[in-house]
Amino acid sequence: IHSTLFVLVPPSLALFCPAGDLDFTGGQMVLTLKLISMAMCYQDANSRKPEELTNYQRAHVFGALPGLLEYLGFVFCFGNLLAGPVIEFRDYQMWVRKEGPWAPSARKVPWTGDFLAGVRAWGIAMASMVFYLSMEKVWNFKLLATSWYAAQPLLVKLVTMQVGGA
Repeated sequence: IHSTLFVLVPPSLALFCPAGDLDFTGGQMVLTLKLISMAMCYQDANSRKPEELTNYQRAHVFGALPGLLEYLGFVFCFGNLLAGPVIEFRDYQMWVRKEGPWAPSARKVPWTGDFLAGVRAWGIAMASMVFYLSMEKVWNFKLLATSWYAAQPLLVKLVTMQVGGA
């Protein structure tokens, strides 16, 4: 096994990649994790009795293999393309088919509630931005080079750096 690792690992290290080459190993790893995740859920559905499964396994099993388009849709879904399988395949299937919690009939919060929550979050973000931009005139990087800053205790310096964005 050590000789296999010696052959396979060094070429995948950035140390051995010339500058400008594309390192594909991160994306390949994510694709492998997604395939393993799907295989485990499929295996749970086809090799175990439902009463042997945990609640999590019961919620994510699927019995039929997906088609090529459905599989590629899951693989390249924006929500888990770069970060790995942050959602299970069954969740993706229900989202695409508008089943379960994504079914229009299952919505408990009206659309206006979601919209108003988004507007409120946007308003808070804009108010925070205006506040920080207005404070930048007083609390900026130039303050860190003043004699006042040098004379302050460590805790005041840390708070000043946090407020000033340093």
